[in-house]
Amino acid sequence: MTGDASSFSQPAIVLGVRPLGESDMVVQLLGATTGKLSAVARHARSSKRRFFSSVDVFDCGTFEFERPRSTRALLRLQHISNRQTFPGLRSNLSALAHGSMCLEVTERFSAEEDPDGGALFRPLFAGVRALSAASDTPTHQAITVYYCLRLLQSTGFSLLDGTTAMSPDCRRWFEAMVDSGAPIVPHLGGLTSEGIQTTIRWIEGILGSALKTTPAALRPAT
Repeated sequence: MTGDASSFSQPAIVLGVRPLGESDMVVQLLGATTGKLSAVARHARSSKRRFFSSVDVFDCGTFEFERPRSTRALLRLQHISNRQTFPGLRSNLSALAHGSMCLEVTERFSAEEDPDGGALFRPLFAGVRALSAASDTPTHQAITVYYCLRLLQSTGFSLLDGTTAMSPDCRRWFEAMVDSGAPIVPHLGGLTSEGIQTTIRWIEGILGSALKTTPAALRPAT
């Protein structure tokens, strides 16, 4: 994080956006240094500046912020540089669905402006980039499961603690990804579907509520 006492910049990825009033927009991000944070893009919805009018989920780059004098006010988003938008992810419904799940899980397991959450920035960026580059659903599932395994471990949970119901093949696949430090697409058909369903079931059990972005095709069978 760089800048003086009132402004700073850091690499970040957009987790969500929502309107505020008639012309402003609240942008929620995961920063490499600050963890999850929210900032106001003033006049974003009426601005002719391209970066303001088109900022969207998954956008990644170096974001510049200004801290207002009031401690109760949100940060102000000033500028984005080195921006990446991952068009391959946005044009593939499977990649988009799995990417949206990664963003929601990140948001729900992260506390606002907790620097420890910044440790998830690089894994999330790598996952979004990999989803954008991949074209098939099994690969999207493997990338998403691997990211969720890393997130759960970093927040004190684990799918491999012996309490999670899964097939022996699924457990071996999870363990292989953890050991290798990378997503692996298994050769055994149907294993990625079991893996994503096991992951969703475990995460929703921890949260005590359903994931909002998970489409029906990804949900565990009931």
